Parts: sequence; structure tokens; C-alpha cells
Amino acid sequence: MQTNGYLCTRHLKSVSCMGAFFVLHMLPIQVRSCVDFLNDIVQILLVYNICIIIFIDVIVQMEVDIIPKVIVTEEQWIQKGIEQFAQSGADGLVIEKMSADLGCSKSSFYWYFKNRHEFITRLVQRWAELSTNQVIQTSSVHEKPEDQITDLLTQMFSATRKGDFLFYLRKASKDSPAFHTILETIEQARMKYAEELFTKAGMNPEAAAHKSTLLYHYYLGWYERSKYEPVGEEEVNRHIDMLWVQLLGFKGGVR
Repeated sequence: MQTNGYLCTRHLKSVSCMGAFFVLHMLPIQVRSCVDFLNDIVQILLVYNICIIIFIDVIVQMEVDIIPKVIVTEEQWIQKGIEQFAQSGADGLVIEKMSADLGCSKSSFYWYFKNRHEFITRLVQRWAELSTNQVIQTSSVHEKPEDQITDLLTQMFSATRKGDFLFYLRKASKDSPAFHTILETIEQARMKYAEELFTKAGMNPEAAAHKSTLLYHYYLGWYERSKYEPVGEEEVNRHIDMLWVQLLGFKGGVR
């Protein structure tokens, strides 16, 4: 950093001297021969150079970091934000700490996001895409509604140890109409998709709407109890079999 400051200083000195030569060369001979005028020019240039040197030294001492040390992508910032938000909510989104974890400078954050509020909004939207939209798309590839329901339940009850993102989002939504709208949209989309699957599987629309709501709230309670523990495949299958019969009302044989 000191080397860069030294080179910048030498470059600015050279530019200043060239500028002085140009000014003196363009002046009339009568003026250029004036000793007093030359002295004034020299003093002005000296003061100018001193100011530039002082300015560069201050910048060097402050270690101003204009260019990020490590290139970190926008997606990496968002994924880090999702991870931190799931652990401690908005209070955990400390830019200095996240930049240290990512191995980059703080200025990298502001390259992608105007401020912290925009960052939180973007990471919440990305989380909604990953936790809801992609789940729906994955289960939709199956042709039979029964297979789609099985895939949906498997994804729902296999996902544990992912922190408390939904809890902290619900907490943030109390003070933010924007986050409240996002949360409401996410939860309605989840229940609506389950309702559509149940209807395609043979339930009447009213029962499908009722049971999709029950299923979602059951999932919230189950996740709260299981979020810190790994869930094995056998346990997931046993759990899904129970839901098929007790909650969804499909007697054995569907799976």
C-alpha cells in the first residue's frame, strides 16, 4: 500500500511539473521574465504538491479499501445472509462479520446491495424461492397426484437442521408490512399447492382446503420439535405413512 502511495505521489509531481512548464511556456516573454511572477508560480506548485502528498499519506494510513480483496459473488452474499438469518435473525446480519467469514472486504457488500434493508429483502426472496418454489417444481415432475403428494411430504419431513429462518421471518414481519406480505405469500402458496394436489387425488375441494391447512400447521409443529435433530429415511417413511392414513384419509395402499 505504501509503494502504491509513493508511486502515486511521484506521478502527481511529474504532472504538476509538466503543467507548470506548459503555463510558463504559453505566457508572454515579458511576463515569463518577471522574477516575482516565477517565484509565485513556484510557491503555488510547492504548496500544491505538499497538499497532494499529505492527502495520499492520509489515505495510506487509513488503509482505505476501494477494491475488494477477494471476489465474492452476489449469490455467495445471499447464501451467507440466509445462513446467518436462520441462526439469529436480522441481528445476525453484521456486514463486517459476514465479510470476514467470506474472506472479502466490506466494500464488496455495497457493490451488490444499496443498504442492509435491500440485502434482507433479497435474501428473504431467495429463501422463498429455494424453500417453496423449488419444492413445488420438484414434486410437480411426477405424473400421478399420489406421487406428487409423496414427493412433497418427503421433502417437507426430511428437511431438518436448517435453523429458524421461518421463525425469524415471522418475528420480522410484525414490524415490517413488506415482510408480512412476503410471509403471507409464502405460506398461502404452500397450502394452496397441497390443496390442489389433494383435489387431484380425489378429495372434494372443501376437504382439500381444510386438510392442506391442517397439514401445514402440523408441519410447523413437527419442525419446531425436530429442527435440531437428523431424521433418518425410515423415520420419514413411517411418518408419511401415518399422515396418509390419519390426516389425509387415504387408506393403505396409496404409497
